[in-house]
Amino acid sequence: MVGIAIVKVDGSTSGGISWIKSFYFAVVSVTTVGYGDVTVATDVGKAVMMVYLLIATVLFARIILNIASIPLKRRERRLEEMILSQFGRALDKRELEVLCEGGQTDGQCTKAEFILRMLVWLGRANPRDIELCAKQFDLLDKTHDGVLSVEDVKYQSPPSDDKLAALHLPLRNQSDLSTSKGKQ
Repeated sequence: MVGIAIVKVDGSTSGGISWIKSFYFAVVSVTTVGYGDVTVATDVGKAVMMVYLLIATVLFARIILNIASIPLKRRERRLEEMILSQFGRALDKRELEVLCEGGQTDGQCTKAEFILRMLVWLGRANPRDIELCAKQFDLLDKTHDGVLSVEDVKYQSPPSDDKLAALHLPLRNQSDLSTSKGKQ
């Protein structure tokens, strides 16, 4: 709409341009076709159009990206539904074996193991990340009982101010982690 108004106002000083031609110019310019049959006449109009086209072209590309991603999002949702509902309401022995693969005990799958397995299958987590988290857990589990408790805290030195501050952050990104590691 801004492009149409700019061309309409600018064109009116040089004989006038219809709203349809203004709309045509805006669409042709934003889509980067630019036939050249309709142009902006004044220097002020050209300067305003340069700024407008930079912004409008980026917004137009974003709209096209959003439209193009609709089928991909639908496919992703169908795959998620398929993964989450693959076992239905009951498991057979083979399905249980698949779930228990790599677990703590043979023939059993804890709720935590099930959730982690599903997150990996959904692509929300990868085995390497889970392994890194497990290693960190093992470092903190000073009693080696598989549970973090007050007993584990007794064997640790008091946390630094940086560590206490980090506990209140909802999520830390890689740059935060590398910065805090450098301070330790």
